[in-house]
Amino acid sequence: MSKTDLSIECDLNALTSEERDRRQIVLGAVMRTIIGRSELPNGFQLRFDAARLDLAALVPYFAGIWAFAS
Repeated sequence: MSKTDLSIECDLNALTSEERDRRQIVLGAVMRTIIGRSELPNGFQLRFDAARLDLAALVPYFAGIWAFAS
């Protein structure tokens, strides 16, 4: 598989109600830190204000719900 064939998918049905609530809180916090957005041919590039959000604290959360699909 080449890098251009890689897709990232999320199965929200795998989350419990509590996990979905937490997801909404975390994503809301992430969205409030966006300081720039550029449209790309295949999506968007977002820039975040890292001083306003502890991105390292989000790694365990995102690692648990995102999976790389082949």
